[in-house]
Amino acid sequence: MFSNNPRVWVSLEAQRVWVPIFKAINLANIETSLKGVDEGRWRKRSMTLYGNSWLHFLSQAKNYDVVYSHDFNPLLSAHKIEMVHTNHKSGKARNNQAHSLQGHSIWETAKRTSATKTAENSLKIKNSPLSIIFWQDFGLSLFSELPGEFLCVNTQALIQEHIEAMKEQGFIEQSDSLKEILRWPVEWSSLNGIEEIRTPIVKVARYTGEKGQKRQFQIDGLSSPEEGAEGLSFPFNQKEKRKFSGSKYFQKGMEINIKRIANAQ
Repeated sequence: MFSNNPRVWVSLEAQRVWVPIFKAINLANIETSLKGVDEGRWRKRSMTLYGNSWLHFLSQAKNYDVVYSHDFNPLLSAHKIEMVHTNHKSGKARNNQAHSLQGHSIWETAKRTSATKTAENSLKIKNSPLSIIFWQDFGLSLFSELPGEFLCVNTQALIQEHIEAMKEQGFIEQSDSLKEILRWPVEWSSLNGIEEIRTPIVKVARYTGEKGQKRQFQIDGLSSPEEGAEGLSFPFNQKEKRKFSGSKYFQKGMEINIKRIANAQ
């Protein structure tokens, strides 16, 4: 269900906790998208699927009045899916996904966004649910093209509507987990054909083949998972500064000094 791109988890505990959650969200996304198109909630939906997710999609799609097309990327073992209702001209549809999705590169999309310039070729924006774009390697895919910018109102509304649809279909735990993940900080960077995505729990590398100087884009977080790594750099949690060392040697020395002061009195 995950991409073949190299990844490094911050700990075995983070991997143990979050891998099953990502898988559950992935399956819920597929079911919700298929049902939403079938019922006319969306005229068109697209997503990118990996591995077993593609097989699950095939097994479920036959249960709905949905037709789909797909392009396969052998390098990434990725299936780019586009779904429409069999009666795609139906007037029932309230949301056309293609309206705000443009297919730009990540850096082009970042530059179109109202962002704070933190350094040369380095941008930062407030928290946005469009951070889901950077979780595609873990099956969190709601569309296969990038929006015009990372604060696109239409695409944010689509994500929120999808989360509500998940709840309506009984995927309450999965929808809550997805909402929480989209509150985390994320950093994307690119240098010499390699792009890297850093999150509080895992780092992913992708080969793009695009040469050039380093570029960096950060999305601020509103929260971070308990299993997230601690560190001084973004997007990790900064350790709470202590007035005193917590080492046993320091504590032992403090006890000795306190006893000396008490005896002197």
